[in-house]
Amino acid sequence: MIQPEGAVDYYCTNPQCPERVFRQVEFFASRGAMDIEGMGPQTVKLFFDRGLIKDEADIFTLTADKLQGLEGFAEKRIENLLKSIEAAKGRPLAQVLSSLGIDGVGSTVAESLAAHFHTVDALAAASPDSIQEVEGIGPILAANIASWFSDPLHVDLIQRTKEAGVQFASAAPVTESDSLAGLTFVLTGTLPTLSREQAEALIKSHGGKVSGSVSKKDQLCPDGRVAGQQGGQSAAGSVCRFSMRRPSSP
Repeated sequence: MIQPEGAVDYYCTNPQCPERVFRQVEFFASRGAMDIEGMGPQTVKLFFDRGLIKDEADIFTLTADKLQGLEGFAEKRIENLLKSIEAAKGRPLAQVLSSLGIDGVGSTVAESLAAHFHTVDALAAASPDSIQEVEGIGPILAANIASWFSDPLHVDLIQRTKEAGVQFASAAPVTESDSLAGLTFVLTGTLPTLSREQAEALIKSHGGKVSGSVSKKDQLCPDGRVAGQQGGQSAAGSVCRFSMRRPSSP
């Protein structure tokens, strides 16, 4: 166990630590990650305890025969769970990447990686320098990503996940116009008419980019203000609380 400088929590450094693996599988299956309905923490623990799964890839090898006889698993529940697992095999590449628990790779970074490399094989083979070419990724994160994909345990995990049918599909973005091309937006707070996901999709469909934080460089808010105008750069994180309006057609 280690406690990184400045951190409150302790972390297990053994990638095969049972508790660490359990927590990673729990996260992988959760809503906001692979969103496998019916695989909450208690179900994941049951599957671990019964030896049905030992990592994320094993989720996709579950069958009705393996689940029959488990307490609480009637025919309908088994059917629904297997349908959800099957649906998860088609999740977009970015969603799978952000579900793998790679340190520093949340949804925004995962989308940038997917847009740049298009396939998990291309990303896995990329050098730190190549990964650093992706917008928003610095040398430390690039090295961390490359290290994760070069770890034999993760090489095996990705291979078995692919063999189980997970597509790691890179969906082509739907572009309605390029009216926001060259602009980067930061979504904070609550939008009155759209969810964050809807706002992100709307911005991207018109050629804009969505970032997870405001940089020191000027960035536009959807209402035309520039981050940092009100109170200087120290206020940059608060001036981008806005309502989204659909861009005008060109």
